[in-house]
Amino acid sequence: GVLVGVGVSVGVGVAVGVGVAVGVAGSVGTRLEVLVQVGVSYDSDLEKVERLTIEVAREIMKEVPGGVPGFEPFIRYHTYSDFSINFSVILRGKEFTDQFLIKHEFIKRLLKRYREEGINIPFPTRTVYLKEGKPPPPESGNHDFPAG
Repeated sequence: GVLVGVGVSVGVGVAVGVGVAVGVAGSVGTRLEVLVQVGVSYDSDLEKVERLTIEVAREIMKEVPGGVPGFEPFIRYHTYSDFSINFSVILRGKEFTDQFLIKHEFIKRLLKRYREEGINIPFPTRTVYLKEGKPPPPESGNHDFPAG
């Protein structure tokens, strides 16, 4: 098929040009890729994460109104961040507004499944070291403490 942008559909038999390629549309309708960003802990088994995430995504495509049951969802790892290994999950919706329910249900079901399987979605943490004694004098450039 030919994807002619989000929210655009063309009738059967209509000539469609994309760059230098031109073809005649068969059964073409809207297809909306739905992206969900996810991050997992560095100690995660990434093969397991991928397998479980795809299983949940397939369920969503089949069970949630607006999902495209024949679409094969996939993930792509893309970033080593400060707290997690991040990836995109690619799902598909029939119409623009379908993305909201698809994302909503996917996030709920994925979190539940990750918890069942012991996969951690980390959150930022900050370690604060407190020193005993007097605060540094104001002229040191540290203005977080009152002079005294």
